[in-house]
Amino acid sequence: MADWTLTNGVWTLTPAAGGSEYDKTLTIIDLTDGSWTLYDPDSLVNTITFSGAWHTLTWNALPVGSGDYNWFYGTTVRAPRWYKNLEIDGTQVTSLDLLVSTYRMEVPPLGSPDVCPFRWKGVFGAALDAASTDTGLMCGTGGTMGRFSTVTNPLYGVFTRHTESSNGPNNGIYGVCTTIRGGDGLGGGEFMIFDNTDANLQAAARSAGVYTTGLPVPTDVQLMVGLGIGANNVTITAGDQTKFKLSHVSTTIAAGA
Repeated sequence: MADWTLTNGVWTLTPAAGGSEYDKTLTIIDLTDGSWTLYDPDSLVNTITFSGAWHTLTWNALPVGSGDYNWFYGTTVRAPRWYKNLEIDGTQVTSLDLLVSTYRMEVPPLGSPDVCPFRWKGVFGAALDAASTDTGLMCGTGGTMGRFSTVTNPLYGVFTRHTESSNGPNNGIYGVCTTIRGGDGLGGGEFMIFDNTDANLQAAARSAGVYTTGLPVPTDVQLMVGLGIGANNVTITAGDQTKFKLSHVSTTIAAGA
């Protein structure tokens, strides 16, 4: 645990042992490594593979579009998602911990042969009940990714529960989002979009407002990755594929009284 030290009349916060806090390394997400649980109530996932840090999701058919598979329409979501408990250095993070997380998301750029053939959106973040179809119980916050069509550039952004802010500059290559949550409540976040030289192209924020979870205190925090359609009338043909790359770093901060 970090601790305060008084030196020559100046208080400083000494970080806990365990390596430098500068230029932290992101952990690559591999949804096929056996540690994740898939919740897919309507069997939309056919297969998912992982190679060279990229996931390739092959879909089953969705012949009729519905807002139930759109992460940002209403408060009911039946779209597929993977989840697992979030641990930091072997300790389970709970809803009381002050958690700061950064999520990096990348989807194939415009012109790539791997562009998904339908309009889609996905989420990557933290949740308290990822297997719930009720976004109020899910309590999700984090980053968003996707695209409008095969002829548009990727979109990246930030979400809180069932609302999001996103954008997609013409030469955006990847998106990064940082969120804060804790004290049995949800905070907001900020996203930035970068080009292939790591120059920032776009930034925007979203606030969660004053929101407490209403779940038992404390509740374990989970990592969650969810995919779905990007508009309520979008359909999916069996065999359609979505490709994406994810990584993150999370830390808890001893900022309490």
